[in-house]
Amino acid sequence: MSCEMWVKFTTLTTDQALASHAALYPGQIADYKWLFQFFQNKKLRLICYHNDAAPAVSIWERFTNGGSNEPTGTWAHYGFTLDLGQAALTDRCRFYKNGSYLGANTVTAGGSQLDLVDASSIPLRVGGSITSGNEFDGRIDEFRLWSDVRSDGEISTNYNTHIDATTAGLVAYYRFEEGSGTSVADQTSSNNDLGVGSGSPSFSGDTPFA
Repeated sequence: MSCEMWVKFTTLTTDQALASHAALYPGQIADYKWLFQFFQNKKLRLICYHNDAAPAVSIWERFTNGGSNEPTGTWAHYGFTLDLGQAALTDRCRFYKNGSYLGANTVTAGGSQLDLVDASSIPLRVGGSITSGNEFDGRIDEFRLWSDVRSDGEISTNYNTHIDATTAGLVAYYRFEEGSGTSVADQTSSNNDLGVGSGSPSFSGDTPFA
């Protein structure tokens, strides 16, 4: 799978969720699939909860700004790919910023299972997770979720432009162009529209590209 999005932080806190696929708290592993977050003001972080009998977690992290805090008030494109078929744990997740691969990541935990839980009936959250207190503070645009592992070339070519919603492997695509209302339309045929959640989000004309 792959996930990518444009982000503009208004403020930075220790832990902000960019996107997640979850229904219950992380301790209840059977209903928690993955969490993509900005961690400690300076790292991209992906947490995956595996289908083990006991809690099993894999966590990958990567600095985005050479170990310094990420700037606020500036648009940046972030993404990850997840390939559970890779033998080496470090190779299963790749992080990207502004279309470029960020390099080898750090694995802070590694579960024993390769399969993720079945999350077909679990809601996707953009800019938040099921746990309170780590909601995203800023602007989000061009959110894309893929069923396949995108290549470096595919990400670098398409990160700063609109794409065809019928592109193979694209399972959710949100352009946030509604301007008003309480939902965001999925541009793909999946019709997985987003409902507006907590925090009173609103639409903005401020976008990373035309």
